[in-house]
Amino acid sequence: RQGNSTTGGYFVASPVPAGPSKVAYTEAHIFPTCEKPSFEEFTNFETYIFDCDGVIWGISDEDSKTSVATVNYLLRLQKRVMFVTNNSNKTRAQFVQQLESKGVNFGNRSQEEKLSMMISASYTTAAFLQDSGLKRPFIITSDTGV
Repeated sequence: RQGNSTTGGYFVASPVPAGPSKVAYTEAHIFPTCEKPSFEEFTNFETYIFDCDGVIWGISDEDSKTSVATVNYLLRLQKRVMFVTNNSNKTRAQFVQQLESKGVNFGNRSQEEKLSMMISASYTTAAFLQDSGLKRPFIITSDTGV
């Protein structure tokens, strides 16, 4: 994610346990780097993108719970939260179900709104093919997501 305008660098926020009512993060070492923003600076962003694999699932239960707490906190702040995965073995609806099973609270968002928050490789590929006007015949070798 891009740093603030004064630093111009990049940072990645990784959740770490911070107690039941706090959300915290650590800075990953990615170049070029910027100073680690304060919690206040971090929550000043409007859009947050979470890679599902290794951030929401595929990690320890404790880390997953911390990630979900961070997501839910941002959702309560009415921030735009997006989820991405390069995994193509499920539909976006199935990924949304998996997020909900991990504890992500989408509030009163409709199914359509939830789906718009989920970006997968399979969906992006299918949308590209449709937008490009590609018609049959062609062959897609993929899992069930496409």
